[in-house]
Amino acid sequence: MIIEELSESGRALCFLIDTPSDHGVPPWVSAFADHQKSEMRVLKISYGALDYQNLEVLARDTIEALAERRVRQAAFVTFGTASLILWKIALLQQKLIRNAIVVNGESRPPISRRERFIDWLEHKLPLGLPFRGYNGQFNALPFLQRLRFPVFILSVDLTAQRLKNEAAILKQELPIAWSATLEDSPDLPEKLLECVRAFQVVPTKCPQKNRLRQTQSYQQV
Repeated sequence: MIIEELSESGRALCFLIDTPSDHGVPPWVSAFADHQKSEMRVLKISYGALDYQNLEVLARDTIEALAERRVRQAAFVTFGTASLILWKIALLQQKLIRNAIVVNGESRPPISRRERFIDWLEHKLPLGLPFRGYNGQFNALPFLQRLRFPVFILSVDLTAQRLKNEAAILKQELPIAWSATLEDSPDLPEKLLECVRAFQVVPTKCPQKNRLRQTQSYQQV
């Protein structure tokens, strides 16, 4: 895990990146830091290739690294499987998260056809499956309803169907959530930056609103 400070003043905004750290900072992240450096303290955290078995270790390391930098609360932007680290951080220290933007996020690692059938059966039974085996992989689904910070779920168009399904699950289960789909186009970085900037004005203590209105209000972003 590598953490870099791209700007040093204002409220903290953390980018959680799941690509190998030696790929460098995405240019648009640096551009956002330059634009926001007078208002926000931008940090970029790279995890390299994520191992689904060590998510809690990475989450604790992230919390510790932010504490060392005296970050008491931050907005988060995650990409891909880094969203799983965000959910882990939320379970360990929810007060650290002011709000979050999740780009092509997930509630759990990819599952087999057998596990999908078990999920379906579990939802049909009033008490679930109490003797279900544990495969060691993190599943945020049972805990999402406990999260009390605003989340903006962004799906980049033409992504895998599984990620589209995951976006729908996150929207349904998170108590305070907005969602939108962006086209995979050359100006995608600018659109993402616009979403990040716009979402920072959402109050931290935001009452649960009508989900249809939430979606419609951000369709114009």
